[in-house]
Amino acid sequence: MRFLFFFCFLCAPLLGAFENLKTLQGDFTQEITTLEGETIVYQGKLFLKKPVHVRWDYVAPTTKHLYFDGKEAMIYEPKLEQVTIITIDDKVLDFSALLRNAKKQKDGRYRAIIEGKEYVLNVDSKDLPASIEYLDEFENRVKIVFANCRANAKIADSVFEFQPPSHVDVVRHNR
Repeated sequence: MRFLFFFCFLCAPLLGAFENLKTLQGDFTQEITTLEGETIVYQGKLFLKKPVHVRWDYVAPTTKHLYFDGKEAMIYEPKLEQVTIITIDDKVLDFSALLRNAKKQKDGRYRAIIEGKEYVLNVDSKDLPASIEYLDEFENRVKIVFANCRANAKIADSVFEFQPPSHVDVVRHNR
């Protein structure tokens, strides 16, 4: 669950070089490599809509859905029959902070240092996010690669609505 916290904040208002980006949808592959060199790969779909809506649908290696509305992150894990609801506070990194602080480098990449951590954002030829790289709080190397992205296409608000099924356990955490 620790890697999900960063993902939540792609829904925050996008600023700076991305101020014209109102919606974004596409596929993602997330690689997490531990200090021991072990790698786990996740794949799924992303839906983002300003000002503060995001949905990550993980499809492999297991199904998982993450919904974020700017105040709470809801993580639905069908196999576990569980929904985890996390209340978000100001101490958690949001993607808008990354974009506000990101400075374009000579190599075309954007870099930001936030609370002592370095984040690298690569963009594609259309200036859409192509990948994000960083070290998480456990020093795991995290790389998220985006593909087949469409910007500013209409996304219905219902895509971001989630009501936990009645048969699942609901666990609440404050961050």
